[in-house]
Amino acid sequence: MRTGLEAPTGVVKVAIDGNTVASGSEAVRKLLLTSLGCGILPGFMVDADIAAGRLASLLSGYVPQARYSNLYALYLPSRQGNPKVRVFIDG
Repeated sequence: MRTGLEAPTGVVKVAIDGNTVASGSEAVRKLLLTSLGCGILPGFMVDADIAAGRLASLLSGYVPQARYSNLYALYLPSRQGNPKVRVFIDG
């Protein structure tokens, strides 16, 4: 698999290879904490781990391409009329 990182000099394609795959951010964080590779996670999930020395930031000058910057909201149809859900989605 290949992914793109936006670098100061342009987009860099990086080959990703391994025997472990996780799509949930908390699962990725737990794998990182057990030294099973590297991953892309939002700062709020790993800032404390980085400050405590449990994790290290790699490629800090690079930004994942736009496909990683989307946020999807899943909710039950019964919650569609909930004002708090609507504010979150519209926010």
